[in-house]
Amino acid sequence: MIKFFRKIRQNLLTENKFSKYLFYAIGEILLVVIGILIALNVNNLNESQKQDAKIFEALKEIHRDLSADIIESNVVITNYRNEDSMINVIMTKKMSVEDYRGINWPYYVNTASNIYDLKINNNGFEKLMVNSDKIPEKYKHLVESLKKIYINDKNDLAESFKLGTADITQYLSYLKQNMDWYSEFIYNINLTEDAINYYLNDSYYKNHLAQYFALSIGNYYADIYQFRIDAEDSYQELTNILQLEDVVASDSTYYNINVKDYEHFLGTYKDSTSTAVISMESDKLFYKWKAGDKARLFPVSKNSFMQANDESFNIIVLDSTGHTQGHNWHFGRQKGTMKKTY
Repeated sequence: MIKFFRKIRQNLLTENKFSKYLFYAIGEILLVVIGILIALNVNNLNESQKQDAKIFEALKEIHRDLSADIIESNVVITNYRNEDSMINVIMTKKMSVEDYRGINWPYYVNTASNIYDLKINNNGFEKLMVNSDKIPEKYKHLVESLKKIYINDKNDLAESFKLGTADITQYLSYLKQNMDWYSEFIYNINLTEDAINYYLNDSYYKNHLAQYFALSIGNYYADIYQFRIDAEDSYQELTNILQLEDVVASDSTYYNINVKDYEHFLGTYKDSTSTAVISMESDKLFYKWKAGDKARLFPVSKNSFMQANDESFNIIVLDSTGHTQGHNWHFGRQKGTMKKTY
């Protein structure tokens, strides 16, 4: 082809047809320019496709990270629900000497001695932010909600975790330095009469329980609760936008709520003054309290849940045949029991 064009040029110059040659030369330049532009366009298209693929893979990794974090948060929320319940039992003086002499005494004395860490996986988010200036328009609306999770929520969790950890460390240090029974308890796993008296009557212990509730439940759990709501919303949105519904449904390692597994939640619940309704709409669960707005309900287990407008811990009460009798809720000194009406 190159030899063909060279021959044409030579003929035009030989025949002294300069104007025709000039016209031809301009046409040849235009062809070259057009070829270059087409090549650049193809190259840019390839680079754009590669960049879109990177963003897509980063978002898929975020989706996987959120799935793992939501599953882990269920475990952490359950632990704090148990702590909150036990603190209430102790603070309302429902514990006895016999309780501390029974086989469950290690569970009782360990109340308010642990902080349950939720480590947020942010590898996918960091990969996304490396390419933040190249995110396609169709994904840009996701960025703000993801920043809230991986910057605001993550920082809040880190700060409240630090405060809770410092409080527990101080408490255990106090026991080690001031309680003669501590070595018997730690080394021989034996609870002496002096230790039992401490857990039943000591004011420092009661103060610690109150402080633990304020820092580890009132602060840290509250931050986990907020993270869980934000993570759930972004997880569901990513599932839809990335069209991962089939992947989530077929892979048991992904977080996936089949609302049919929670049909025993559905119904009307009442106490002496209030009514609550748990309903299902478009494969989502909702909780409505009194005359308030409906809020999303998120199962934590087959017999417990959290709702998007209240931090309370909620437990579904079943009878011996597996039928729902009601639901209990508690948070600190506040608690209630609601019976299901059929």
